[in-house]
Amino acid sequence: MPWWQAMLIIASIAGVISVIYSLQAARDVERGEEVDRGVGGNAVKHKITANPIIWSFIVFLILIFIITVYYIFLYPEGAY
Repeated sequence: MPWWQAMLIIASIAGVISVIYSLQAARDVERGEEVDRGVGGNAVKHKITANPIIWSFIVFLILIFIITVYYIFLYPEGAY
């Protein structure tokens, strides 16, 4: 299986899961159920380190760096 087909399958699965989750959240709001339960004490103490968005950016940058270095060693003529 080519890499793009694997990525397409993974993206499709993630898309379906996100649509299902979004529909469930919309139903909870319509019923009047509590959606946001507040911020935990750990997040209040550590506003930067407890933020998942910051961690996702850090992980993404590290992965991009590792992949870039891998391709530089795999195709050294393309790096110049």
